[in-house]
Amino acid sequence: MFKRSIIFLFLIFTQSVWAQEPLRKITNIELQSQDPLDEKLPDGWHPSLKIKANVSVGSSKSVVGQTDGDSNTMGGKLEAALIFKELQNEWRQSLNYSGATTKTASLPRYVKTSDELKYSTIFLRSLKSYPMIGPYARAEARTSVFKGEDVRSENKTYVIQDTSTNLGIHNTYRLTDPFIPLTTQGSVGFFAKILERKKTQLEVRFGLGAINVKTDKQLRLKDDSKTEDIIELSVMNDLSQVGFEYGVIFKGKWNEASEYSLTADFLTPMGTEIAVGKECYGCNNWGLTNIDFKVDLSTKVCEWMNITYEYKALRQPQVLDDFQIQHGFVLTFFYDIINNKGLDN
Repeated sequence: MFKRSIIFLFLIFTQSVWAQEPLRKITNIELQSQDPLDEKLPDGWHPSLKIKANVSVGSSKSVVGQTDGDSNTMGGKLEAALIFKELQNEWRQSLNYSGATTKTASLPRYVKTSDELKYSTIFLRSLKSYPMIGPYARAEARTSVFKGEDVRSENKTYVIQDTSTNLGIHNTYRLTDPFIPLTTQGSVGFFAKILERKKTQLEVRFGLGAINVKTDKQLRLKDDSKTEDIIELSVMNDLSQVGFEYGVIFKGKWNEASEYSLTADFLTPMGTEIAVGKECYGCNNWGLTNIDFKVDLSTKVCEWMNITYEYKALRQPQVLDDFQIQHGFVLTFFYDIINNKGLDN
């Protein structure tokens, strides 16, 4: 199902870029024509800094299956980027933070629902004779800023499943510390800029990479739905792998107000053996592939507000043999502290 969703979304985005004339006939909306092929990001420094905030408020009363009361969600984002271009050299950096907290009628206190701090840097050197391709070096770090908790509306018995250790009866139990788990990655290889315009970019990479996840024996939920009064937890494992890295970036604008982006990064390890009883025991190298997939669709309502659909899927099989998925629509208020016009995509 997940692979089908990726293919479906990719086909939609490809159609929006390459088939604009048929879309004009169908929707009768005049879409912005693409920039000429030779209009690329100019040489020099291109900084950007944007802050975003979103708020959601709801209420229910006498609704079957729901607790009467109010629900509130508050979130914020910080998006900073810096690009330097000079002749065949390009250096990209980004620092992003995204966080949100929610209070519902059944849980009358604010609980963290998203929390991610991520720094990425990549250096690309285009070949003089073939500027569309060349070598790259890339590094990335990702973590959470605040502690992680499991919060319940009533007391439950918490147990570590692997050792059957009883942790006592609680309605709130701490799972992770701030800045843990910490994921770091690095890679070198070759890239190909299949499409490079100021408002549209399609780029692929292939190389050798390494990933390290430090969990410091933090806990995660592994609850069995059959045991209603018991919450099972599991100790997370550290991860250290070397393998083949491959990825794709596809982003741009299909009109003056609407943007899209798709990023997918994969790392397939080489010669990794999983001990008996550890996460993903029995998986082959393909089954141990780390996947980081993200889709963003955004359209402006006005100069300071937009509507965004965001889909994230993260899979690190040695840490958790399942996709960690977050997605949803959100109405966002934003302000450009630094808005470099040369970075308008």
